[in-house]
Amino acid sequence: MESITGCSIFNNKCFKDDRGYFIEAYKRSEFSIPNIRQTNVSMSTKNVVRGLHFQTQNPQGKLVRSVYGVILDVVVDLRVGSETYGKKEEFLLQPEGISVYIPPGFAHGFWCLTDECVFHYGCTEEYHKESDAGINPEDPDLFLPWRNSEVLISDKDKKLPSLKEYQSPFRMEKV
Repeated sequence: MESITGCSIFNNKCFKDDRGYFIEAYKRSEFSIPNIRQTNVSMSTKNVVRGLHFQTQNPQGKLVRSVYGVILDVVVDLRVGSETYGKKEEFLLQPEGISVYIPPGFAHGFWCLTDECVFHYGCTEEYHKESDAGINPEDPDLFLPWRNSEVLISDKDKKLPSLKEYQSPFRMEKV
């Protein structure tokens, strides 16, 4: 299923019994997204916000999901010419819930809502430090969900430009 911004939402197949559960988190034949070249796992404590990040060169598509805890995942469309440019979309991620594929051209961030969260993401390109970029997660014009909450944001992320200050290199692909 596609969201309004162009992200794809996948219902994870969850098989439960009295021992616990098993989840098919990614199945290429069903998800049909580009090859995953790097996978990452991060752990955050309650009220940590990470992002809004992206790469300007070798932009990454990301398949994201919660392994543990409840996470509010947020994307902002940075594709100039897109009908949803500058708009945000939120996804509630839980271990037995959905996975979301975020195509290149989006700023991505998330907020840990429980005592601890483990976040897994597969990326279509490897991390390229020189093209690491982002939008300030405290940008008041974006009306992000954590704006009136006491959250922990890195100093690096607080110094990022607002959406208005940022000149996006991403363009909407013509179909």
